[in-house]
Amino acid sequence: MVRFSKLPFRLLVRKYGCDVTYTSMIMSDSFRLSAAKRSHEFVTSQDETGPVITQFAANTVEDFIGASQLVVGYCDGVDLNCGCPQKWAMHEGYGAALLYSPQKIFDIVRQFRNQVEHEAAFSMSVKLRLLSSLNETVDLYRQIEKCGVSFIGVHSRTHQMRTEPADHDQLAEIKKSLQIPVVANGDCFNLEDYRLISEKTKAHGVMSARGLLENPALFAGYENTPLCCIEDFLKLCVKYGFNFVSFKKLFYWMIERNCSKSERLNILACNSMSQFLDYFKDNFNSDFSIR
Repeated sequence: MVRFSKLPFRLLVRKYGCDVTYTSMIMSDSFRLSAAKRSHEFVTSQDETGPVITQFAANTVEDFIGASQLVVGYCDGVDLNCGCPQKWAMHEGYGAALLYSPQKIFDIVRQFRNQVEHEAAFSMSVKLRLLSSLNETVDLYRQIEKCGVSFIGVHSRTHQMRTEPADHDQLAEIKKSLQIPVVANGDCFNLEDYRLISEKTKAHGVMSARGLLENPALFAGYENTPLCCIEDFLKLCVKYGFNFVSFKKLFYWMIERNCSKSERLNILACNSMSQFLDYFKDNFNSDFSIR
């Protein structure tokens, strides 16, 4: 079985101050139908002591419900991704495309509440983006709230926006308009960003994706990924298994801020874990070894 380094990464960010972790976005249709897909995408451990949310891409009730039923008892909740802006997702009707087919979102949330056996603690959340106006956005979110969603995560950009600053002023207004918890997303790259977003939006939590990829110790207050965090990641990968190509990509992101381009390219050129470890020990002043 090929195992990816997603479980080690979740355990890593948990160790460095992250309260709730998400899986990467999983395609619900293939997850529901393929045991091989499930073994690739969904690996959990009893060592995950805090809440874990399984994030699904879906554009039908059947796929989302079927996939969700398979993870009940193995995580703490499921999330419907309505925020991914990638062209393939928009073209296929996934991610942010669902914002323009809101009835699908309503049906998925309602049917989840009707069909999926779960305890009160098992959550069903939705990750969203902004629409073209605040009124449209608030109206949509209120309708989703009425369907019985546990909480929402809001990326404070429209699906067309890329590098423009996240609009946390809009998110603050959205938060005032809803009764359910709201988690803020967008432009959280360090602990000061977290504090500013929390203060401005009054959100119940702040989510980070790119920020944590670049620095898994973000919520512990480190400005860049410390050596101890990198070594912890290596230990977790060795303990729980990993795919070397996936591992290299994650490692590349972790060192991108404070290593030269040539150093990063040398990492990508490594063809095995032993070759990587030799380079790592020689260039990062580390005595890490696999025992």
